[in-house]
Amino acid sequence: VDGRGRCAIAAKPLRRGDVVLDAPATVTPILRFEHATERCWWCLGRLSVRARTGAGEGEGGRCSRCQVAFYCCREHQMADFEKNHRRECKLVAKLQRLPLLNLEPATTLLRLVLAPDPAARTTVLELSAPPMTPELIKSSVEAADAVMTVLRRPDLDRATLASVAARFNNNNFGVVNEIYSAIAVGIFPRAAMLNHSCKPNCVLGYRFDEASGETHIVVRCTAESIAAGEELCHSYCDTSWHTSKRRARLQAVYGFECTCVFCTGQDPERVKIERELEKIDSDMDSQLAIDTFFRQTKEERHRPGNLSITGQTHNFAMETRNFALAAATSEALTAIYSQIYSPYHPMVGLQLHTLADLLSRLPASERTEYPDQRTVLSRAIEVLKLTFGGGEQDPMVRALQARLATMQ
Repeated sequence: VDGRGRCAIAAKPLRRGDVVLDAPATVTPILRFEHATERCWWCLGRLSVRARTGAGEGEGGRCSRCQVAFYCCREHQMADFEKNHRRECKLVAKLQRLPLLNLEPATTLLRLVLAPDPAARTTVLELSAPPMTPELIKSSVEAADAVMTVLRRPDLDRATLASVAARFNNNNFGVVNEIYSAIAVGIFPRAAMLNHSCKPNCVLGYRFDEASGETHIVVRCTAESIAAGEELCHSYCDTSWHTSKRRARLQAVYGFECTCVFCTGQDPERVKIERELEKIDSDMDSQLAIDTFFRQTKEERHRPGNLSITGQTHNFAMETRNFALAAATSEALTAIYSQIYSPYHPMVGLQLHTLADLLSRLPASERTEYPDQRTVLSRAIEVLKLTFGGGEQDPMVRALQARLATMQ
């Protein structure tokens, strides 16, 4: 498409909730360094205390050879050993001993080089090339040199490896956990076809397929409808940022200037929100934020410009277990997120989940000013089953549905 390069186009009309794509990663995703000792290297699931220590029959634990990889159970350890770890075991330990600034690109590059199917590397080289900033050049060359150091194979070409590492940097996806925080990085070439929009019509989710042992990316339609022939987009950055920050980020990292309806001022409602976002003071003192929140009317609390004030007050309320204040801030955050993201965004669903939990902790006399708890929980389920990769089968969604059933 002129001016958009390769892109994904709807082949048929889509409705909200329809699955656009459900595809596995090119290679097993790599856990981020800070999660590498607390999650399973195969399914990415959180480890139990027994699994981290290796206590108990079938509890998984740390690889006894490299002392680097962790698993939630013996079955997953054996599965990963067969597919990845038997080739990587000693090498990942060597990588971790190198003075690397960023471990994930080097570890992923190692996995791509060792993959039995050379098409894995070819697939990455076919992805779009990023703007080669000095920082990216340094990071990519570092990853290439690290892999060549631990492998010592004469057939490896430094320039090719650095190019693979650079394309990985520009096209990788952050695999998120149940609170929408990135825990791993993966390569999903078909999903990389989706271009960016600050007003996306799709959302990304992830699921682990136990039968195949693969992590899948799941792309779902979040717009009320998408016509056949319409482009499918998701957001490459946080759409709660002001336009100037979003455009600067996209230009620096991906090398393009966003011309979506939000960035060009063609959406009147978003123009109002952008004016509000200009008012956000993220450096405001916490006590001043709390005092400001208490002085505001309910209508004022729901304005996007009060995101920082409400967020800081919410954190304070949760830390001090002030559930009445936490419920008020949670309701306000739900309203703000619905405006700066969309009503069908994971952050909205998670905040509704939080609000439903907080309402259960309030005396009946203090819940009268809020929507019914069952209504809030039902809405949370509606959003999360659409935005989480597992849909109806997602563990959090199933737990919420079970909880709702007890309230009927």
